[in-house]
Amino acid sequence: MANKRKSSQQGTRKPVSSKARKRRLAQRASQRAQHGFEALEERRMLATLTVGNNSDIVDGDISSITSLIATPGADGISLREAIVAANGTGGADTITFDPSVFTGGADSLVRLTNGELLIDESLTIDASSVVDVTITGDANGDDITNAFFITDVAASFRGVTGAASDLLDDNSRVVNFSGGDGVALQLEGLTVTGGRTSANDAHGAGIFAGFGGDVTLANSTVSGNSTTGDRSHGGGLYTRGGDVTLAGSVVSGNNTVGDYADGGGVAALSNSLGLSGDVTLTNSTVSGNSTTGRSSNGGGVFAIGNVTLTNSEVSDNSTTGVAAGGGGIEANEVMLANSMVHGNSTAGNNGPGGGIRASGDLTLTDSTVSGNSTAGEFSSGGGISTFGDNVTLTNSTVSGNSASGSGGGIASTGGSLTLTGSTVSGNNASGSGGGIASTGGYVGGSLTLTGSTVSGNNATEGGGGGIAASNGGAFTLTNSTVSGNSAAEGGGGIRESMSLRLSPAARSMATVPLEVGAVYWLFQLVLKSLTARSVATVRRDILLEAAGSW
Repeated sequence: MANKRKSSQQGTRKPVSSKARKRRLAQRASQRAQHGFEALEERRMLATLTVGNNSDIVDGDISSITSLIATPGADGISLREAIVAANGTGGADTITFDPSVFTGGADSLVRLTNGELLIDESLTIDASSVVDVTITGDANGDDITNAFFITDVAASFRGVTGAASDLLDDNSRVVNFSGGDGVALQLEGLTVTGGRTSANDAHGAGIFAGFGGDVTLANSTVSGNSTTGDRSHGGGLYTRGGDVTLAGSVVSGNNTVGDYADGGGVAALSNSLGLSGDVTLTNSTVSGNSTTGRSSNGGGVFAIGNVTLTNSEVSDNSTTGVAAGGGGIEANEVMLANSMVHGNSTAGNNGPGGGIRASGDLTLTDSTVSGNSTAGEFSSGGGISTFGDNVTLTNSTVSGNSASGSGGGIASTGGSLTLTGSTVSGNNASGSGGGIASTGGYVGGSLTLTGSTVSGNNATEGGGGGIAASNGGAFTLTNSTVSGNSAAEGGGGIRESMSLRLSPAARSMATVPLEVGAVYWLFQLVLKSLTARSVATVRRDILLEAAGSW
C-alpha cells in the first residue's frame, strides 16, 4: 500500500517547466557556492591509441587523439603520429601496438627517419602484447647491429665523429621527454637503441628526461646508445630531477665519450632547485656500459640521489679517465638486496670504487661485490669506496676485487664499517688494506666485525693484508676470523691504530692467527682497550694460535 500511495502521489505531481528547472538549478548552484562546494571539472577517460604500422610518417590528423582515430591516414597510425596526438590531447594516455602488424624481426622495427620522438605529457608506450618492438635512432639503417637490430656503438663509431667511417653520423636521439614534475613516461616491452648525440651538453642519447619527469622501464631494454661531447651525461638514459625505475629491464652497451660526462648507462642528476631523483632496479641488469673522459663517473649508473638494487646485477661496466670513479655505480646512498656488482672497473688516476663509489651510506644485504678493480695511482676501493658515511654488510660477500691504491675489497673513509655474517676474501691492494682499508678522514668511526671472516687478502706494497684501520674509533671483532692474509709491510692480518677489542676476550670469540706479524702493534693497542686481566687472556689465546714466535 505504501508503494501504491507513493506512486499515486508521484502521479499527481505537475510537470516542471524548463524555466522552473533552470531556476532551481541556479538556486542549488548558489547554495553550493555559499557552502564552499564547487562543480567538478570536466573529466575525460584515459585514451588508448594502437599503432598500426612501423613507418615513421605523419599523414593523419594529429591535432588530438580523437581526430587521429577518426582520420588516421591511408596507412594507419604510426608511433610518431600517436605520440604527437597524445601530446595535443593532454593527460595520461597509453599507446599499444597491433599484434597482426608487429610480428617480430623487421616487422617490429620502428626506424626513426624524422629525428627524435618528442613527448611532453604522461604517457605509457606498451609493447608487452606484441613481439620485440625496437625503436632505433639509426635513420639510414647502416649501423653495425646484432640480430635484434641493437646498435654496436664501438663497431659503428670507428673513432672520428662525422667522418665517412662514422656510421653513427645519421643517428638521432630516440626519445626526448620534456614532462615536468608529476609527469611520467613508462615504456613496457620495448627496446631503445641507436640513439646518438654529438654535441657538448647533449644528454641522454637513448632517453632524455630533462625537466623533472619520472621514467619507468618495465621489461624493456636500452642498449647501443651513445653521447659524444663534454658534459653530455647518460649514454643510455638521462633524467634531471626525476626518478628512474627499472623493473625486469636491461641497460647495456651504452657509453659517453667526453670530459665530465657521467653515467654511461644511466645518469640521474639534480635540477636547478637541487632536487635529485633516485634510481631503483628490481630484477634488472646494467651491464657493459662505459664512460671515457676526465671526471666522467659512473660507468653503469651515476646518480646524485640514491641507488637501490633488488634481485639485480650491475656488471662489466667501466670508466676510463683521470678522476673517473664508480666503475659500476656512483651515487649518494647505495643499497643492495640479494644483488650482485661484478666485473666493473676504473682505469685512471684518482679513480676510486671499481665496483661502487658512494658518498652516503652503503648497505649490502645478501649481496655480492666481486671481481671489480681500479687501475691508476691513488685509486682506492677495488670493490667499494665510500667517504664520510656508514658501510653495513649483512650476510654479504666482497671477494676477488683489486685496487691499485688501498682497500682491495673495501676502502672506507670517515664513517663506521660494520660486517655481520659476512666475508671479505681474496682481494688485493697495491697499497694498504688488502681486504679492508678503513681510515678516519674528517669524521672518524668504528670498525665492527661480528660472525664474519676476513681471509686470503693481500697488500702487495703496504701493511694490513686483511685489514688496515686508522679510524680513531673502536675496532671490535666478535665471533670472527682474520686468517691467511699477507702484507709486504707490518700486519699480515691487521695493521691498525685504533682501539682493538677482541670481545669478550674469550678464546672462541675472535681468532687472529699470527703467521708472520699478523697484528702490527697489537700489545700496545690491546692495553688501551682491555683490563690487565683480559690482556693476559687475549695474549695467551693469540699465542696458542700463532704459527711462529711472537
